[in-house]
Amino acid sequence: TSGGYSRTQLIPANSFYAFTGFPTGDPASQYNAANLPDARLFSTGISKKSIHVYTDNNVPVSVFMHSYTHGNSAGGAMIFPTNTWNTSYAVQAYGNNTNSGVPNSFFFVIAEEDGTEVEITPTADILSDASSNIFAVTDGSPAPIVAYPANVPFTITLNRGQVFNAMGSFA
Repeated sequence: TSGGYSRTQLIPANSFYAFTGFPTGDPASQYNAANLPDARLFSTGISKKSIHVYTDNNVPVSVFMHSYTHGNSAGGAMIFPTNTWNTSYAVQAYGNNTNSGVPNSFFFVIAEEDGTEVEITPTADILSDASSNIFAVTDGSPAPIVAYPANVPFTITLNRGQVFNAMGSFA
């Protein structure tokens, strides 16, 4: 769960249910200065902002996340059952223009077990959330700080349900 958000829903076979009401922190600040519960993954680092889906009797389920934002931009992810997870992945991300400027690319890793070590070798810089402006710089504000430079391997350790979110640099 993320920010204390927890829902139980019976979903009949061959149907769907749209979950809503995820906490979004302080709507007046994208950096959540009020430190309210916030389920969004918009910065680099480790958090407990994961989503855990349970099913009865090992019934397969598909879960899709899609969130619209300002200016018709969108982000989404597809969630896979843990029994389909592997140990080696390549992140495929696309950078170009959006209708609101140059986009950042994101990826995240979720741990199934405590003490999960993950080695990452980014091919583009991963930005720090310590910068005053971690999103695409289009207004002359200071450039973001690089947390993990391109082509330099690093290792993180996660516990069950923790998420490492990485925000890539922009073109």
